Amino acid sequence: MTGARNRFLDLGQINAPAPWEVPDEPPRLPPVSIAPVAELIAVAEASPVCRRLIGLVEWVGTGVPLDPRGRLDATRAREVEQALSLQDEAGPGACGVDLLLRWARAAGLLRTLKGRLVPVKGRAALRHRPLELWQHVLDSFARIADARDGHPRFQPTLWWYWPTMQELVELTLYTAGGGPVPVEMLTEVTLEAPVGMLGFTPWAGLAGRDREDWHAALLDALGLAEALGAVRLGPAPDREHEEKIRELTGRRDADLRVAALTPLGLWAVNNRLVEQGVVAPVVEDMVRSSLAALLRSLDDASPETIEAALAGWIGHRGAARAAREAAKALDEPGVTPGDRAIVLEVFAETGEHGIEAARDARTRGGIGGAAAAAWLLRERPGGPPAAGPTTELTAAEARLAAADTFCALAETGAVEIAFESLPLADQLDLLGESVRSGHPDLAWLLDAVAEAPVHRKLAKLARKERFRLG
Repeated sequence: MTGARNRFLDLGQINAPAPWEVPDEPPRLPPVSIAPVAELIAVAEASPVCRRLIGLVEWVGTGVPLDPRGRLDATRAREVEQALSLQDEAGPGACGVDLLLRWARAAGLLRTLKGRLVPVKGRAALRHRPLELWQHVLDSFARIADARDGHPRFQPTLWWYWPTMQELVELTLYTAGGGPVPVEMLTEVTLEAPVGMLGFTPWAGLAGRDREDWHAALLDALGLAEALGAVRLGPAPDREHEEKIRELTGRRDADLRVAALTPLGLWAVNNRLVEQGVVAPVVEDMVRSSLAALLRSLDDASPETIEAALAGWIGHRGAARAAREAAKALDEPGVTPGDRAIVLEVFAETGEHGIEAARDARTRGGIGGAAAAAWLLRERPGGPPAAGPTTELTAAEARLAAADTFCALAETGAVEIAFESLPLADQLDLLGESVRSGHPDLAWLLDAVAEAPVHRKLAKLARKERFRLG
């Protein structure tokens, strides 16, 4: 199964095609897992921004007078700060009185009427419908940067075009399926974006202080989205991710933070895409599909999405039926080595039913049988092999199973993992055994090994064997 590390590597390609080139077909979006409504409602109720907007509307009551500039005077501003504990806020998601008022107006919760700040009666019911309120506030996020009043927070250029930039950021995060995306990548995506119908890249190539201002404004926006509950912002998961970010940017001082959509964010963006007529598959709608159809749908999914999809698929069928269907899928036409790796996960999740199904698959032979045999005899932490009485793999099974595992890794772009930490002689032997396996994807596997960051002698052997295959 594709690991989170490899998913990150796939997302880290900053040098993407020019974003203004319209594709012949709309982009294929990966399936995402949408949290249950009850969970979404609970998270929406806990949103710091929404809670303070409700508090602000309640504080306003039937209305409060504004000064000649259309603002709260200093005394009333302090009252709001104290009532909503705004004076204690700090950090990129800080939402002071001025910004909170802007957001309340943008969301249509408050308005100015005859020199007074008053609540909008038609929106009063939203205060008692947390999920609808949250969606409404998110939709208004694109409007809070209206620069007509010259608010200093929104002076950087990125904020002038925030509606366009917000869509780009949300779609980039959505295609990651809730997984982490480097903030540096989001910076590049927004810098390379055309604005309106200009037909050229107005901001690409920004450097020095200009790029820093753009990047800082993007972080400010992400911080506000985090305070709302749409985005998670934090450090890269591990040093490998950090090094990949440095490699992609070519800078040792690169921003090592990553951003991801929260379950609420995924739900909201999915809703918006569906309303626009975009095909945006949801895992929870796919549990009735056959396993083969489910696997095809999960081609571009994140590891978290795959895990949720399998759990839902197994739960819908029950462990016994799911294990039997998984065994049949091992050798179906179009099933890839990566798919077979997921089938083995189904065996693992269905307990004794999975063991029985794997034994049946082994008797049928072929690549699927070899993969099942290797899974049955694999030592697992805390327990013996799943096969019960010890049965040795045949040489043919061992070769096919190893070759299929290497092909599954090659699908993720990380076939070199199979050879890491092994002596060179063992690496050469492993590749030689794979060649003797007769695996149908052998030519593709050898090409992948030859191009991977492996020992030069291993790459040379891969090229030599590939030449022999013709």
